[in-house]
Amino acid sequence: MDGDVRIKSALAPKVVGYCVQILEEYLDNESNGSLKGFVQYYIKHKTKEPLLKASEMIVFNGEYSLEDAKKYVYVRVFEDTWNGKQWELKVKKELEEKGKQTRFSTTKEDYNYCIDLVGDTFAVQVKPISYDKGTNPSLMIDKKRHRQAHLKYQSVSGKKVHFAFYNKDNNKIKYK
Repeated sequence: MDGDVRIKSALAPKVVGYCVQILEEYLDNESNGSLKGFVQYYIKHKTKEPLLKASEMIVFNGEYSLEDAKKYVYVRVFEDTWNGKQWELKVKKELEEKGKQTRFSTTKEDYNYCIDLVGDTFAVQVKPISYDKGTNPSLMIDKKRHRQAHLKYQSVSGKKVHFAFYNKDNNKIKYK
């Protein structure tokens, strides 16, 4: 389903919420956060309605089964958001071990410029290695949008945007 452009809008912030922000709110209030806790926090604060709406949009627009759509929404909204944040923490730690201080981007910076970490002279977007290698139609749309956002950020901040690609299979991070 990842490459299916027809269902892309089902996971938009206007449907499921800005998941990274919801996760950050959860982590701000929970010292021992977990994926399960994130799911519970989301449902308590957003209800299950956005998840059901996203699943129904996938069924209608992509002609998938409701069961498959629900599984996909769960993975994208919860697992991918949770795992992405864990990798952002790892990248931040690794950069700091190399003497490069960073902060997490604000919600506005992340949304407008597609960046996750900000240093004095640079910014970083953290993505899975599949983003770097992938060419499916939906991903190509994302890559173009991200590139435009990065150029805009560079023009307003003077900071170049780099990528940190994580490989969950070998637990390594590749910078580009």
